[in-house]
Amino acid sequence: NSLKSAYIGRISPDKKIRWLKSIAEASYGIYAHDLERDIFGNIYISGSCQGLIHFANGQEQNQDEMGIFMVKLNQDGDIIWANAFSGLKSKVHAYYLLPRDDGKCYILGNHGQGNFGNSKLPLGGDGQYSQYLGLVSDRGQPLWASSLGGEGGKISAADICYDSQGHVLICGNYRIMNRPNVIIHGAANSGQQSKADSVQISRTNGSVQSFIGRYHKDTGEPLAIHTYGGSRMHNATAISSDEEGNIYVGLNLYGEDLAFGTKVIPAYKGTTMALAKLDKNWNCQWYKSFDTPGSDHLHDISLDGNKLYAAAMIAKGNLTMDEVQLQTRGLWSGAIFRFDPNTGNCENVESWEVGNADCVAMKDGKGYAGGWFHYTMNLAGEEFTTTTDG
Repeated sequence: NSLKSAYIGRISPDKKIRWLKSIAEASYGIYAHDLERDIFGNIYISGSCQGLIHFANGQEQNQDEMGIFMVKLNQDGDIIWANAFSGLKSKVHAYYLLPRDDGKCYILGNHGQGNFGNSKLPLGGDGQYSQYLGLVSDRGQPLWASSLGGEGGKISAADICYDSQGHVLICGNYRIMNRPNVIIHGAANSGQQSKADSVQISRTNGSVQSFIGRYHKDTGEPLAIHTYGGSRMHNATAISSDEEGNIYVGLNLYGEDLAFGTKVIPAYKGTTMALAKLDKNWNCQWYKSFDTPGSDHLHDISLDGNKLYAAAMIAKGNLTMDEVQLQTRGLWSGAIFRFDPNTGNCENVESWEVGNADCVAMKDGKGYAGGWFHYTMNLAGEEFTTTTDG
């Protein structure tokens, strides 16, 4: 129960704690960021750490600067392997994991200048680190990494998934991207496209633009990076894909319409969150633009084959979408939306007051959602109370 330790727990469907186990302790701090499972039920956890790292299996490593840790555990929470990586300078964090069927695992995180396996990563942009896609072996050893932003890049990645061919899809936002195979989609209402080996936003108002990139599964090199934006801020916040090659992406628009594929997604007052579907040729099939006053944010999406689910935060106000109506009374509300992935029709929404929905994972119409709330919350007929701020 401190910033110097990390743990994992497993909870049964009836909300009973099955087991709770330590992962590691670090003398100067440890922070877990992501947890994923492979097809065999093994558990992967990533995070950042500094100091003397003592893993629960007795293994010890020393990190002079802030670095990365990864562990692989079996279904009972016992460590199969553990490793900590340094050499990427300070402020290094591992945010996302994507396990492969062969026991290897992709890792997506920030980088300074340094080495990861056989790869040398460049220095990111001034004031903002770039991010990288890396691969570790089935024993947790670093194999290679590829910078998303390149030399001087300023990149913030938001989500990662596979495409229909096993390559890796990543979405997020950028200020500077110094990489090949960039496809620039024109500003709102223009519908034009152009190609470039690097792109840079030369504005001083803090503006960022969204991107969706496809990266080679064996090298991490970009196959195609699609960028979307205009004169204002846009961000791609979540991504998923299906076996037919369609891509589903969550978006945030800040006061300006967004030309997205063959469609123009309208922006409303405040922050507009949107959800869109691209086909395998990157043409927009449908979109949903959420019109509510205030700041809204779509955090995560999950495609279970039959339905598409989205986890979001809705600011105070009323929302009408297709047959669904939502009225929120608090400053913000967490919400889980259900959509028809073929048409984009919104079928249902569940919400709770004074909170946020950060993640959702669904399969065959059942699953889990996670988030936070302030003070009290009523969800699914149960009352929850906390005496602190979160």
